[in-house]
This record gives sequence, C-alpha cells and structure tokens, in this order.
Amino acid sequence: IANAERPLLVCGGGAVLSDATESVAAFVDTFGIPVQVTPAGRGIISEHNPLFTGLVGLYRTTFPRQLYEEADLLITLGSQMEEFQSGAFKFFPDGGKFIQIDISGEMLNRNWVPDVGIQADARMAIDALAAALTDRGYKRNDTRFSEIAERREAAIEQAESDARATSMPLKGKSIAREINRVFGDNTILVKENGGQDLWSYYWPYYQVGDPGCCVPPAEETAMGLGVIGAIAAKLARPDRNVVCTTGDSAFQMGFHELSTAVQLKTPVTWVVFNDGALGWVQWNQKYLADGRELAVEFHPPFDPVMVARAAGCDGISVQDPGDLATALETAKKANADGTPFVVNVPVDQDEHHPEFDAFFGVKV
Repeated sequence: IANAERPLLVCGGGAVLSDATESVAAFVDTFGIPVQVTPAGRGIISEHNPLFTGLVGLYRTTFPRQLYEEADLLITLGSQMEEFQSGAFKFFPDGGKFIQIDISGEMLNRNWVPDVGIQADARMAIDALAAALTDRGYKRNDTRFSEIAERREAAIEQAESDARATSMPLKGKSIAREINRVFGDNTILVKENGGQDLWSYYWPYYQVGDPGCCVPPAEETAMGLGVIGAIAAKLARPDRNVVCTTGDSAFQMGFHELSTAVQLKTPVTWVVFNDGALGWVQWNQKYLADGRELAVEFHPPFDPVMVARAAGCDGISVQDPGDLATALETAKKANADGTPFVVNVPVDQDEHHPEFDAFFGVKV
C-alpha cells in the first residue's frame, strides 16, 4: 500500500456483515484512499463522502470505471468479486497489484490470484492495516485527493444534468434521482435487479446517505426478494424511510405480500419502473441472441396501483414528467401517516446506461 500511487479499496458484503462501517470510513479519510463497492457492499460508508467513487463491474458508471482502470493496487475487503462484479473475471486494472482480504480461506485465490491474500475478519483487518500504515508514517496524498474530488463532483453534475425529466415514458435515471431527492437520507433503499430498476444501482443518480441503508438482492437475483424484503427492512428499522425500487416483472413476483405490509403496519413505498416487459430478458434477446423478442412483453399492461389498492395500500400512476416529484412526496407523506404506497412510473424500456451495454460488449 505504501508503494502504491493509485490504490483503490473495494468493499463487498463481507465488510458490511463485519460491521466495518466506522473502520472503513476512518481508513479512507485518514489515508485518502478512494473506495468503491459491490452491490452487497453498498452502505459501508456514506456515498456523500468525497472519497466514495461508485460501484464496480456491471453497476459502474463512467467515472468509477475510469478510476478503477487507473488503479495500480486493488484491495478487496470481504468480496468474492464474482462474475457481475469482475466482468466475468476480466476487469482487473492493467499491471495492478492485488490484496485480497476475506474471512473465508476458500475464497482466497478463487477468482483472481492475489499478490497478498489475508484470511481475516474485514473490520479487524482494516483496523490492523490502519495501525500498520500509521506506524510507518503513511500520509494522505492531498494532490490525488483533490483530483479525485474534482472528477467526482464533475460526475455528479453530469448525472444531475442527465437526469432531468422532460418526456414520457420517463428515463430510469430520472426516477432514481428524484427518489433520492424526495426521500433523502435516513432512507433504506431496497433493490430488485431488472433492466430498468438497475438505475437505482448507478451512483451518483442514487446516493445512499447513511451506512447500512441499502439492501441488495442475492447474487442469484431472485426476483421479488426486494419487494417482500422492504417489509422486513421496515420491521427492523421503523425509524427509517424504506423505498423499494422494482421493475413491473419483479413486482408481480412479490406483490402478494402487500397485504402483509398493511397487516403488520409497515408503511413502505414501492416505486415500479414499469416498462411493460421482462426488460433484461428482452434486452438479452435483442442484443445477445438473434433479435427475436419472445414472451417478454405484457399485453394488456399490468396495473400495480389497482393491485395496491386491492391489498389495502394506496398508489399513484405518474402520467406526466412534472407529476413524478408530487407522486413521491405523496407516497412519503402516506408512509408517515402509516399507509404503504405504490408509485407506478412508465419507463423507457430502451434506456440503459452506456456502461451496461459496454459490460456485455454490445454496441447499441
């Protein structure tokens, strides 16, 4: 680490399970080493931190990708860096060194062979590294810190500009950004994993404000897990707002539990990115297969608001770009009054982040 000019720390779910939030924040701030996360590692530190620089792999945007590729040392903390995180194990910084820290010895060397493999609890390991670097007089590189902060702010400004909603159907990035603005910090983001709700993974369109405030689906991306898991998140932390971002397909795989939210008095908001299709499967057929689209669109379209009201919740369908903020504010107020709420938003099924297409080697 002391010899590296451009080190990068990547935190996975193991860091979160180790309760390493304070340790990671102190490590990053003290030594000026930027941090990126996997979906399971999201929430390890506040994403407002000037050294938080996005997600890796499938979930990266352009600035995070560039910073990752520039790294001359990759330190993974509690992550397998499996296929979606590592680009099928291809996305390793050219010429970089690799330190892998994992509590499970069988995970060391599993996907990439590290220069240094450390079997340890994530929090204990990062604390020990911090102590060792302090003993050796390691200092933060303020020049690099300033450069990263400047590029980071430029990425945030670009995302703000990109996310301005001007037409229907809305863009997923516009929905994710507006959810973040309306609900703000003290909000647990519970995610599904589909072609459009994937926008809630993309920093900086959505920024997780508080440690521990993100619940991703499992790596197998079991659809419906987030729809139902939002209820559990509210039971665990009734003091926080809870928002689930879901596609219409995943919502249909979990909406039978909306009445459970009513029964258990767990007021959460589900925002349905409604593209009228199994969006990711549709994209695969269009760009990774022969172009034929088979059994992926819903006719007639599914109405999440009718389902919500039948279950005892309430809901709104957004009809105009200007209605999005009002719908989300209505949902937040309904939650405060004890009512679970569904916001249904028609979304452009053809809008994907360019890095999504690039991850799969597709030119759209």
